[in-house]
Amino acid sequence: MNPALEWLAEMDEAGFREVFRGSPIRRAKRQGLRRNAALAMGNSGEGRFLPLLRKMEREEDPVVADAASWAAAKIGFRTTTRTA
Repeated sequence: MNPALEWLAEMDEAGFREVFRGSPIRRAKRQGLRRNAALAMGNSGEGRFLPLLRKMEREEDPVVADAASWAAAKIGFRTTTRTA
């Protein structure tokens, strides 16, 4: 399974419960899944994720917001160094 990172990051609680019913991923909880999606976006270095990561930075959940900030900064750094 190789789901789209955007889909995982924007999944709501009801969708998470439905998709991952009976799956060990439920142990990580939705928060952990979204945090990991943000980290994967940052590690990808793909600038197309920046708008979503900027949105995630404003979330109330500090774990998701911090991961999104890290990821956005990493992508921003890669974008800057590639064009320099």
